[in-house]
Amino acid sequence: MKAGIPRDRIQWFPTINYDTCLADSACLDFCKSGVFEWDEAGARVVVAQARNCVVGCTSCAQICPAEAITFPDKDELKRTLRDLRAELAASGEVAAQGRPA
Repeated sequence: MKAGIPRDRIQWFPTINYDTCLADSACLDFCKSGVFEWDEAGARVVVAQARNCVVGCTSCAQICPAEAITFPDKDELKRTLRDLRAELAASGEVAAQGRPA
């Protein structure tokens, strides 16, 4: 959960551009959240556990030598979080400050 918002409601995870990916597994080796796995059949790294990605983190994209990893826009993330907090507060699922009701 991010500030009382269920993680499955937050669309934040990496996307790999396989046209530029070097398949060097830098992201796999770097990410300690278990987002990436090596796909033997495709001989490449895949996003296997998207919901394990830490909301707002873009570190794997920053260390990718091919710049093959992208994320949603951070401003859009902020708007989404604000809207979800308001929605959940209105429904009584979470307090307006982001704490569980």
